[in-house]
Amino acid sequence: MKTRVEEQDMKEKPFQSVAALCAALAMVALPALAEDRGPAAPEFIWHDIGGIAWRFHGNARIVGDELVCEADASNRTAYAVGTCDLSEYDGKPMQMQIVASAEDVTKSEKNYLGFRFLLSYLDIEMGGQRVWPSGGRLDGTRPPTEILWRDINPKKRGECEIQLGLLDCTGRAVFNLKTLQARATSPLVPKINEGYKVKYPDRVKNAPRGRGVMLGEMNEEAWDELQSWGANLVRHQINLGGTGPATNHEEYARGYLKNFDKRLDALEKDLAAARARGIRVCIDQHSSPGGVCDVGDPAEWRGDSRIFHDPYYAQLFIDCWVKLVRRVAPYRDAIYGYDLMNEAHHNSPALPGGDIVGLQQRCAKAIREVDPDTPIIVESMYGDPGWFRSLSAIDLDNVIYSVHFYYPHDYTHQGILTPAERVEFWPDPKKGWDRGFMRRGLKPVIDFQKEHDAKIFVGEFSAIAWADGAADYIRDCIAVFEELGWDWTYHAYREYQGWSVQLEPLSRGFPGKFRKSESNPRMSALLDGFQQGKGEGKMEFDLLQTRGHASPRLGKRDVFPDGQGGDSRSPIGENPE
Repeated sequence: MKTRVEEQDMKEKPFQSVAALCAALAMVALPALAEDRGPAAPEFIWHDIGGIAWRFHGNARIVGDELVCEADASNRTAYAVGTCDLSEYDGKPMQMQIVASAEDVTKSEKNYLGFRFLLSYLDIEMGGQRVWPSGGRLDGTRPPTEILWRDINPKKRGECEIQLGLLDCTGRAVFNLKTLQARATSPLVPKINEGYKVKYPDRVKNAPRGRGVMLGEMNEEAWDELQSWGANLVRHQINLGGTGPATNHEEYARGYLKNFDKRLDALEKDLAAARARGIRVCIDQHSSPGGVCDVGDPAEWRGDSRIFHDPYYAQLFIDCWVKLVRRVAPYRDAIYGYDLMNEAHHNSPALPGGDIVGLQQRCAKAIREVDPDTPIIVESMYGDPGWFRSLSAIDLDNVIYSVHFYYPHDYTHQGILTPAERVEFWPDPKKGWDRGFMRRGLKPVIDFQKEHDAKIFVGEFSAIAWADGAADYIRDCIAVFEELGWDWTYHAYREYQGWSVQLEPLSRGFPGKFRKSESNPRMSALLDGFQQGKGEGKMEFDLLQTRGHASPRLGKRDVFPDGQGGDSRSPIGENPE
């Protein structure tokens, strides 16, 4: 506990070094939040799931009441798939559980493979796309352990398949099939601000349509090229981590903040280059401090963004945004918006008031104290269109809502998330994959837009370079976005080769082989999209937004007020450089 003298000292003196910042973070009295998760959810009854006809792959077999899966170096696959009817849970969040044990189970190099306990199903409301919500996993050697699979987004589910076993790893896993159960659950993120109508200033409402790309590494030549293509919007990603394990707050934050300052230097250069060419910049906090919960964290947190469970990182997340906003104040006229969280997610209860809506709302209000004019950008869980069904608007105006569109995932990520030999096509009349399918997939976003009068920004969309019909897919995406009046940025420019329209694939499957290309159908589809902006006028960068808006001193800010988290003043200091 701090004395009044220490509290006053922290309030009045800005921090002059990373070491001082880390020390201040260590003093923030928020950890009690991790223990207080608010009122318990209503009781829901577990139901046994029986009568499943299993199909076996590799060395997987049923012995008594157990499914035994054994994989070795000669065959790294051993799993079973069974179809089940879960229609009684339609329109409800749900969970499944099973008791399983592991013996010398290794991790796969592909984080979506390895130990498997999950359910896949057809999302009826999204046009019948098969989806794969994250499931529970075990690594190493573990005694019989209860593991959970969650689908926290209420949906109508068709053709459900349970998958148990090992993929692309070795070891032995045993599943007690008598313990396989399911139940409905209460909503993880309650809806708030229903019917809230977002208002926008004229400069945002009347701005030219944004058409552009997500950025990789840039130089002057690259900026000139984007300008010549006709792009008028880019999404700059700040993608970084800390040092050491995230459970060591001070060590991790020390490295994170050092890396963050370097990224701010790069951001300033890109802002200056973009402004000089009449291009607006969306600033994207692509990875949040603390990363993703993993081994060493409570089992139910694994796979969740850590900022939703650790108040230390929730605070650091907001403080870094405030620091960034102050730093880029001279370029504010060229900033499209502050994209708070990239594809953030949590499949278990978050800190009170700190779920994906609550934390973004708190962060947005902290930013507004420093910059009252620039739009805030809020994403749904995972950036996924389906998650707009459970997304709430935040109670602020001039907020843009962002979606990422990789739909259907089996097509856009073939050879990355599916075997390279599994070929999908676009369009595919047999599967109903066409522009109509895209519109149905975007229906939750369209419904959200209508309810809240919201401006929509497609922050990412793409199809992997080797996908058959990728150019048609890009062209169809742009046509649908234009029809809906949405701004968009293609993923990505000068980043991973598989997304680049300046390279053509020589092979299928990640990581792939490529050759440079001066012209190809995917590039033509993207450049034709940029040309739709001809005659719409250009943004005038005249610093009108920044005149008369000096950054105020913040003093103490409570991220989690009402005694929920103790003293949570900005640990970075009052006027960081």
